[in-house]
Amino acid sequence: MRGITKKLSMFLIPILIMTLLTACKDDAGADSASTVSSDTEIKKEGPSWTWDTSPVKLTWFVDQDWYKKTWDTQNCLLDRKITDETGVTIEITSGNGDKFNALIASDSLPDIVSTWIGSPQRQVLEKNKMVYPFNELIEIYSPDFQVPQSMQDWFRNEDGNYYGYVNYFYAPEEVQEGNYYVTHNNFRIRKDIAEQLGIKVSDFDTKEGTIQALKKVRDSKIQYNGLDIIPFYPCAGTRDLLLDVQYMAQQFGADYEDSEGNWLDWRMQPETLEALKFYNRLYHEELMPTDAITLKIEQKGAKVSNGSVFMIQGRQVENQWNDLVSRDENAVYLLVGPIRGDEGKTPYLTTSGLTGWTMTMVTKNAKNPDRAVRFLNYMTQPEMILETWWGPEGVTWNMVDGHVVIKPEVEEEYKKDWAQANLKYGDKTFEWLVSWLPIQRTYPIATEQYMIDNERYERDVYGKYVFDDKCFSDVMVEAGTEEAGIYEKLNTYWISQVAKIIVADPGDVTAMYQEAVEKSMELGWQKFYDATNARFKANKAKLGIEFAYPPNIQ
Repeated sequence: MRGITKKLSMFLIPILIMTLLTACKDDAGADSASTVSSDTEIKKEGPSWTWDTSPVKLTWFVDQDWYKKTWDTQNCLLDRKITDETGVTIEITSGNGDKFNALIASDSLPDIVSTWIGSPQRQVLEKNKMVYPFNELIEIYSPDFQVPQSMQDWFRNEDGNYYGYVNYFYAPEEVQEGNYYVTHNNFRIRKDIAEQLGIKVSDFDTKEGTIQALKKVRDSKIQYNGLDIIPFYPCAGTRDLLLDVQYMAQQFGADYEDSEGNWLDWRMQPETLEALKFYNRLYHEELMPTDAITLKIEQKGAKVSNGSVFMIQGRQVENQWNDLVSRDENAVYLLVGPIRGDEGKTPYLTTSGLTGWTMTMVTKNAKNPDRAVRFLNYMTQPEMILETWWGPEGVTWNMVDGHVVIKPEVEEEYKKDWAQANLKYGDKTFEWLVSWLPIQRTYPIATEQYMIDNERYERDVYGKYVFDDKCFSDVMVEAGTEEAGIYEKLNTYWISQVAKIIVADPGDVTAMYQEAVEKSMELGWQKFYDATNARFKANKAKLGIEFAYPPNIQ
């Protein structure tokens, strides 16, 4: 890093960013005019990414520290195809929010950045005009870039611009037959172990049934390839258990909007206490190990991959369970749940993210913004989305009657060595511009019975509880504000407190939860709530609706 980041601590960097944000607000009006070079682009025939395919390197930062990829045109067929067709090679770096903050504070941003749509860094970049208006880049350099209108409208700023492309955005105008809502708030169990121990899918419809099923696993002392089987691992979050607890509270029926149309903080709902008590019981009855709280998702994934986990919460380790089944066709996972809470309330589950996951933006530091936006155009074509997900068409798969069919020899390679085949073909290694819609409707027709069962369960069981949650998914308070600082304090506190509650004496759980609620009030929760509720209501106003939570909709 440059000199400034060597002198600034990680504590000071966010303060500097907030200062930058505040200082630039007064200049926003002057900067809102066209910020892209006004040089006239000569119109050419064919797709814009074919206008210039000379070799060029684009630098790209991904704000996810678990993501590790090296562009490899020598050994990765997908990387080679992309470079051959566009002339672009990518130098990828990744890191956490602190690293991203340092890049911003030192003016060391690369050509392209990808960050969570709700991140404060995204707001800082947009408000400080450190990234190009995406609509202007398209107008000048890539006029054939078809960004869904609903995406443009949802992420449009007060200055009239939107600043990037969002992956996994569920654009209503692009929905076709074969598309439906899915959720990551689900559970899976190992079919082979369940059958061996007489455990049924229906056992996981209730908390007590789940506990008794997991006790069978614990008491059996069963092993897999010499490894003791862990009854349960929460794998929804990547670094802590906040998302897992939130998901469990949803399963138990936590409300997200009151009868007056106000946003509800999941942490303040009675089902959250119920969820914490459930995790506490899992821990004390030795159904969930201590390291479930401390391990990062890649470490949990390694345990899933080696076959030592019976029940999984969430989908963050999907690649790892696919790796396992590629080596042992009997070690498959089946969907179970939802797990009903004590009140038997109907669960309403959030989607995998209708408003998307990350936004990819071209920074003002980009040496070749024209090549950058054209490359993003290329990568968002439906055929390239499929190749990003499955590998190069014609090499790893073919399209037959509207569905992807993986070549038998490729399937054999994955069964022999999943990791090596993945490095060779590059599938699912570069998903920052992926849309799920074309993937979902052309998904390979299931041939294995467990796949058929899971598809049916996802659609017919979980599907009836998943609702349109876009108004709830983009309610982050404005970066650089007092409320944003309160949010950070609340988040840090709850991460710590949840971990303590899960391992606490069972008799102390309720008191510790009440302590967390009271501490939240001391940290300024009401100001955070008011700002978040205002964002929530603004989201509903965008769609012209009064209520967004299914029980409130007449």
